[in-house]
Amino acid sequence: MDTQTDALLKSLSGIYREEKVLYRTEDAWGEITVGGYRQFRILRFDDLFEQSKVNLRSPQVPVHQYTWAMLMAACWCEPSSALVLGLGGGGLVRALHAMDCAMPVDVVELRPAVIRIAREWFTLPETDAIRYFPEDAVSFLARETGRRYPLVFADLYLAWEMDPIQGIEAFLAHCRAQLCDGGWLVINYLTIPARDSKLYQALYRVFSEVLFCVTTGGNVVIYATCRGRNIEELRQRVALKYNDDAHVRILIKRLDRL
Repeated sequence: MDTQTDALLKSLSGIYREEKVLYRTEDAWGEITVGGYRQFRILRFDDLFEQSKVNLRSPQVPVHQYTWAMLMAACWCEPSSALVLGLGGGGLVRALHAMDCAMPVDVVELRPAVIRIAREWFTLPETDAIRYFPEDAVSFLARETGRRYPLVFADLYLAWEMDPIQGIEAFLAHCRAQLCDGGWLVINYLTIPARDSKLYQALYRVFSEVLFCVTTGGNVVIYATCRGRNIEELRQRVALKYNDDAHVRILIKRLDRL
């Protein structure tokens, strides 16, 4: 183990020891724990991974870099509404609400307990503009609501892994059906899809343009749309909106075509 890695692990270990369990419950899908240290709250579905995290001093500002990466897509369309699949602690929802408090946002979350905990512990916005649907994302997508969104965010994770449904062609097609003309599907994924992988082939059967961004934490955010786009123009749009943000400056350089 190199010195840098050893120092990082020691630092993380110290933070974990400092973290206190504030609330714990269990539902049909497993355990849900709320931890806290300093000004932070953490949502966990196991003892290792942070599902979500909020800084109570500035709850509207995302803590995890992958959330910043997902939000870049809001620079590439008119974000008049959004569909969020997978709530967690609500980091993405809080950021969208801060962007435009009147923006209609539909949030689909399988576990009712997660919605309740996000409201009670993670300063989830309480507004008529945000609707919460406690149901399976596939069931929601299959139901015709007549509503179309410029942004669909998929962030579906189980305790130990990403929900594999995010890599299935039928799921991608259902997401595309929810998009406005020129809208974007944004997926928080685990790895860069190889060219010979089923996911890569499925993405290009459903969409005409697919981009990706690898965060420093290792998450891979995938962006898919049905219109061809100039990637340099997309980078410039993000830079204009977030020109003073160090998180986003890093991400802009990592944005590439799949």
